[in-house]
Amino acid sequence: MKCHRCGQREATVHWLEISGETRHSVWLCADCAAPGEREPVTAPGPEPLVSFLGRGLGSVGGVPSVCAVCGTTIDDVRRDNRLGCGACYTSFKSTLLPLLARFHRHVSHVGKVPGGGRPSSRLAEITRLRLSLTKAVAAEEFERAASLRDRLRALEDGTDSDARAGS
Repeated sequence: MKCHRCGQREATVHWLEISGETRHSVWLCADCAAPGEREPVTAPGPEPLVSFLGRGLGSVGGVPSVCAVCGTTIDDVRRDNRLGCGACYTSFKSTLLPLLARFHRHVSHVGKVPGGGRPSSRLAEITRLRLSLTKAVAAEEFERAASLRDRLRALEDGTDSDARAGS
């Protein structure tokens, strides 16, 4: 979206003025939104918005206008800012990627891994230790069996620091 004041640079600041029942929305670039640049700005009328949304009918630039799974249209996504299902991400990928990059600075999740580790790997480790413990007792390797038992108890209680680190 272009800056409403200069019309040249990409808008990065959203200015919303609410006066009673009237809402006035203005998008500004970083330069025009800088302190000291606070002069009244008039937003363009609804014509550009209507023409932009009107382009959503049919297939636009290779982007399907309807999700094949849930029937959500690209107009629905633009209007509601909400996707209908997981397949919408694939259906509207070329439209969504630039938006995700602009909003989040990334197009893939780069978050943290939960601190407790993956439960499936923990359960697999517990199963493996139980089997090793049974074999150690059968072979009369009692010192090894005691060590395995202690490790197994720590994993089951969730107090094992190695298990929490994902080892």
